[in-house]
Amino acid sequence: CAPISLLLSLAFAAYPSSEALTRIARSVLLWPKGNWVDGVYWTLGIEIFFYFVVFILLALNVGRTIRWFCVILGTISSTYWLLQWGMQNQVEFPLLQQLPQLNSFGRYFELSLIPHGCYFAIGAVLYVLLCESGSRLLWLAIGYFTVGACVEIQATALAQGSNTQFQMNGLLAQTLWLLSVAVLILSVKFGDRLSKPLSKLRARDLGSITYPLYLLHTTVGASLLFLSSKLGLNPWIALVLVLPSVVLISYLVHKYCEQ
Repeated sequence: CAPISLLLSLAFAAYPSSEALTRIARSVLLWPKGNWVDGVYWTLGIEIFFYFVVFILLALNVGRTIRWFCVILGTISSTYWLLQWGMQNQVEFPLLQQLPQLNSFGRYFELSLIPHGCYFAIGAVLYVLLCESGSRLLWLAIGYFTVGACVEIQATALAQGSNTQFQMNGLLAQTLWLLSVAVLILSVKFGDRLSKPLSKLRARDLGSITYPLYLLHTTVGASLLFLSSKLGLNPWIALVLVLPSVVLISYLVHKYCEQ
C-alpha cells in the first residue's frame, strides 16, 4: 500500500520528491512518528503500541488481565475527554488546568493511548461480552467509554473545522460512528446469517480488504477524484466510479500481495 500511495502522491506533487525516501521508510517500518506517505498512517503507531502492551501481558501469562487493562484504559481516556469538555464549558475543577499541558506533548501523548484509548476499550470489552463470559456490568463501562468517544469526535470536528475553515458536522460523525459500533455487534450476533448470501470465504475476503482499503482510500481516492474532475465528470458520478475502483485495488492488494 505504501509504494502505491507514494507513487500517486509524487505524480500529483502532494509533497517534494526529496521527501520520498524518508516517507516510504517511515511507512514500511511503521515508524511511530511522521511524515509518512499518507496522513492516515498516523493511527498505526497508536495501534501497534496497544498491541505491544497486549503482547507483554500475554508474554507474562496474565492474559486474563487484558480485559481489566482495557477497562482502566477506557476509563482514563473517557475521563480525560469529559474533563476536556468540562474545561471548554468552564466547569470549575482544579485538574482541568493541567489538561492543555498534556496536549503539548503532541505525538508522544497520542502514543500514550490516553486520547484514543476509549475506542480500544470499547472493542476489547465488547469482545469479552459477546464472545466470552463477562459481567453485564461491563455494559455500563462501554456506555461510559462511548460518551468519552462521542466527546472526542465532537472536539475533533471543532478542531478540524477551525484548522480548515470548513464547518464539520460533529453530530453526523457521531451518528456514523455509533452505527459502525452497532454493525460490529450485529456482525458477531448474526454473523452466520449475514454471511449466508456469500460464501464464508468471500465474506472473509471482504472483511480482509478493509485494512488495505483504509491505507489506500485517501490517496488513491483523491487522485481518482481529481482525474475525474479534470475530465469534467459530475462529482456524484465520479464518486460512484471511484468507490468500487478503490475497493477493487484494495482487493488486489489483499489477494495477490498480502498473501
